[in-house]
Amino acid sequence: MKVSVVTCTRNRPNLVDRVVRSVLANTYPQFEYLIVDQSDSGLTARAVRGAAGGDSRIRYFRHSGRGKSRALNFAAHEAGGDVVAVIDDDCEARPDWIAALVAELENGGADIVCGQVEPGPHNPAEGYVVSFQPRQPALLKSHWCSVHHLGRGNNMAFLRSVLRRVGPFDELLGPGAPIPTGEDRDFLYRALRKRCLVKLSPAPVVVHHDFRPWDQSDGPNGMTASYAAASAYWKHIRGGDLVALLWYLIDVADDTRYAAGRVLRGQRPLGLNRLRHLLAGAAHSMRHPVNRQMGVYRQGPERGEGGQRRQEAGRP
Repeated sequence: MKVSVVTCTRNRPNLVDRVVRSVLANTYPQFEYLIVDQSDSGLTARAVRGAAGGDSRIRYFRHSGRGKSRALNFAAHEAGGDVVAVIDDDCEARPDWIAALVAELENGGADIVCGQVEPGPHNPAEGYVVSFQPRQPALLKSHWCSVHHLGRGNNMAFLRSVLRRVGPFDELLGPGAPIPTGEDRDFLYRALRKRCLVKLSPAPVVVHHDFRPWDQSDGPNGMTASYAAASAYWKHIRGGDLVALLWYLIDVADDTRYAAGRVLRGQRPLGLNRLRHLLAGAAHSMRHPVNRQMGVYRQGPERGEGGQRRQEAGRP
């Protein structure tokens, strides 16, 4: 089974060297590595060339669009593998990462696998690193669950056939988009609605190095996670999805209890951002019309893939 590994990056040349070297060090024999670069300068291309060392498995694309979801859709269109595996530019893959993803897809009966995201070294007193650490494997068969329980898009693999069932990543969601988060939760929720099987597994491991100080947020379930949840829920709520409405209300109630308890005990962070951004994310969603048939937010006409500027590695 051939795998197309994908990393989308923009203006982070200091990070991309580590992820490229870690992916190329994987022991799985059949993979290509697509790097989609939306940077404003050539520094990332230079870093990729240095890390690649002429490795023919690298396929580098300079992409003129903006946004992670748009880059993912472009990469999926270009991918030549049976499986698309996604790892972010601030992550580091274990040497058996690709092999573990393939094993879950081949032996676990899943259409999508979300692996373990370990936090990189950091001082918990000063901040945190968003992680996802399932204690044991779990196979999700329906969308009757909170989107908080779904996996992360920085360690995810899916069969290419999933895109024909689910459709593309929503290009109004994710880093660089008008709603700058939630593209992974939304994609997974839409996949579950289409009866795709999603496996959460601790076996495929990446290390996440995105340190965030406490004074910029209120923890791993703060602003970003709440916006992600709200954007995933409310697009579908507006399309008449009562399951999404139910779980959104459950999450609002849980976050209200969480914040109230911390306020009464005087604990910091108070947790108010979790609730505030869960509500603000819903309001932000209402600014954008929804294509109910495709399950994505509507946007203006964009250039097709043929209009995107691209360059292979070694010729930037």
